[in-house]
Parts: sequence; structure tokens; C-alpha cells
Amino acid sequence: MANIFAQNAKNNSNAAFALVAGLAVGAVLGVLFAPKSGSDVRKGVSNKAKDFGGSARDLFASLRSKITGEYEEAEQLVEEQPAPRPAKKPKSDIKELIHEAHVNGVHTEQSVN
Repeated sequence: MANIFAQNAKNNSNAAFALVAGLAVGAVLGVLFAPKSGSDVRKGVSNKAKDFGGSARDLFASLRSKITGEYEEAEQLVEEQPAPRPAKKPKSDIKELIHEAHVNGVHTEQSVN
């Protein structure tokens, strides 16, 4: 079983490496054969990277505020509502249960013999 998992992990890492390598080669070929000049392409790539960075920061900030907000709400709920405690049985009920178990256990032993 371990060999199968090891082979799958190796195949997955090889596939991931091939994908990244293919993307890199495609990007390089795309830039080399682009109809725009190199400086225009670099400016475009730089602008897109800045836009993507800004979008990623906004998304991260939004997720962070949502997660911390939900955490704080849950924390407030926990503070407001104490944990419910199980109902306690009176000692007389427990004694009755023990007696019934004992009687049933003795009765079962007698029927087996």
C-alpha cells in the first residue's frame, strides 16, 4: 500500500513540475513572438501584476475581516450562553437502576445454569 501511495505522490509531483515548466515555456514563447515591443510588453505585465497584487490584497483583507468577524461573533455567543449541563438523576433513581441491573443479572445467571 505504501508503495502505491509513494508512486502516486511521485507521479503527482512530476505532473505538477511538467505543468509549471509548460506554463513557463509558453509565457516565454508568448513574449518572444508578441506583436508589441518589449518595453510595451513589460509595462503591460507590470501593470497587470500591480492590479493582481491590489486585487489579492483586497481579497485577503476581505477574507480576514470576515473570518475575524465570525470568530468574534462566535466568541461573544460562547460568553453569553453558558454550556448546558446534563440533568442530574436523584440518588434514589440511581439506586433503583443498580438494583434492577443486579436483579436482571442474577436472573440471567440463574437461567443460564
